[in-house]
Amino acid sequence: MDKNSEVESSRSTSADREIKIGDAVGAFFRHPFGYFLLPLATVLAALLISGFCFSQFRYLTDDELVASAIDDVLRSSVHVVEKPSGGYAQFVPKQPIHYRSRAEFQSLNPNCCKIVPHDREWISLWHQLYGKAAASVFIRYVVRHVDDQGETATEAVARRTVGNCGAVLNLGH
Repeated sequence: MDKNSEVESSRSTSADREIKIGDAVGAFFRHPFGYFLLPLATVLAALLISGFCFSQFRYLTDDELVASAIDDVLRSSVHVVEKPSGGYAQFVPKQPIHYRSRAEFQSLNPNCCKIVPHDREWISLWHQLYGKAAASVFIRYVVRHVDDQGETATEAVARRTVGNCGAVLNLGH
């Protein structure tokens, strides 16, 4: 066998060899760069899931998360009320009486807010990995408005999911 046929033989053998993803992944993690990347990716994912805000390089406090949720409710013109028969309905007052500030909202709605577990029907692990869901806040509050009988109030509820840096997640529902 001459050298040319030997080279052709080795080429055809390597070309016929099946490449498996597992081989490439295994080789990657045996490389020094892979040893560094896996722990780094794990730490980053853990920080994101736990609610760390990278732009501020800190965790937001519960009060800051609640404040973001309240601010979102204050901007909303549509409220959700619990129906006596069960379930929920949307409520849009014709003549709302707006709160002047978050402080007024909190003083007129004491114990309005609490951090609650995420609703897994709407909030997924991906929302957490992307920093979109640090906490979910449940809010029970009074919507003040004027109707045919004069000034009145209607109790409403809201649930807001707040991201790692304070942005409220809007899922369009």
